[in-house]
Formats: sequence, structure tokens, C-alpha cells
Amino acid sequence: MRYTVVLLRPEYMCNSTNEKYGQNIYVAHVYAANEQQAVDEARIQTFNADKAYRAGCENKDDYKLCILFEGYQIPRLFGWQVT
Repeated sequence: MRYTVVLLRPEYMCNSTNEKYGQNIYVAHVYAANEQQAVDEARIQTFNADKAYRAGCENKDDYKLCILFEGYQIPRLFGWQVT
């Protein structure tokens, strides 16, 4: 089954000048047998991406689930992008 998983990065990873806690998310598209495996796979995907490009990532379990969708969903606009 295909899933879209939106994870919230931990507060300690937010840059206080550019990113605010609650807006620092990662949208993962994963293939998994069930919802829990989808969240687990998304956490691994996010952790690996952040390890490569961001400082301060400590533990994959620190990413919190915001929402999970069945199927692949493409985000078009985020709330903080609206003026």
C-alpha cells in the first residue's frame, strides 16, 4: 500500500530565525504493508535525509506523526505560505 506521511521535526532542530516549531515538517511518500510500518519507514526516510542535509538530528523516533494518508498526496500549499 502507498502512503503519504507528514512528520513534524523535533523542536530542537528548528532554527529560531527561519523556522518555527510546528511548521518544520517533512512529507514522505512510502510503500508499506500497514500504517505503522508506513510511519516507521517515513521516520527512517526523514532521519536519513536530515542526517545528510541538516545538523542536529539525533533520533528517528523524535519525529512526530502529524497525519497519514492512504495513497500518494502531493502538497500544494502550506498554511505559513499564505500571506
